[in-house]
Amino acid sequence: MADRRARRVIFALAASIGAWACNPMPAARSLEFFTANPAEARIVVEQCAKGVATGPECATAAVAVERQKANATFDNAIKTSTRKKQINRNW
Repeated sequence: MADRRARRVIFALAASIGAWACNPMPAARSLEFFTANPAEARIVVEQCAKGVATGPECATAAVAVERQKANATFDNAIKTSTRKKQINRNW
């Protein structure tokens, strides 16, 4: 009787481990994903800073956020430069 119970426990444990091992882990989201979804990138960066999230997505999201900031700075510089040129032409 005890032998039969032990076999059932071992079988249940093996089945559980097998099911867990067969489920693939979700793939890390790409830089393209975070570039297209900047709000999601900021959320992931915040979670990584708090220690809630870890893994390759932290670095990928951080790169996307930094690129977004750099692009915004560049766009702002271009707009400012264009305005200055327009003002100088009017003089």
